Amino acid sequence: MSRLIEIVRIPYEEPYHINLIFKAENGENCGQLEIYDNADQLKKIADVLMDFPFGSEKNYCWTLGSEKSEDNFAFFFKCEFAVIEPSGECSINIRLNNNQKSHEKSISEFSIKCYPAELNKLGKLFNEFSELKKTKLRWTGNEGLLK
Repeated sequence: MSRLIEIVRIPYEEPYHINLIFKAENGENCGQLEIYDNADQLKKIADVLMDFPFGSEKNYCWTLGSEKSEDNFAFFFKCEFAVIEPSGECSINIRLNNNQKSHEKSISEFSIKCYPAELNKLGKLFNEFSELKKTKLRWTGNEGLLK
């Protein structure tokens, strides 16, 4: 089963705001979405994941935008990290919606199963990525790369 989270950072109003291209796949499904967030969010994710699920958080959700048309957001992004089994098995639940109309609409929703040590590795990658010196984060479970 292939697993991938890849984030490309496009310099934008840093160090306060970041522009990211978020890509993910679980071997059967994949999705990609361009998102904007506060730069400090990367460090928050790193802090949670480096000790997940042994720290205070057993479930962490990174959410941006809204799918409600009345909220008028350009996109909806959700990346939730959760423990799903008593054995410690975890899941990264992803939902990406570009909020476009008809033929330009793109929605992806799927999960990536993993283990705490793999999320801890992802947390370490996020920690270094949060320094805004690298432009690409790539995680495949036990493997990770920053460029």
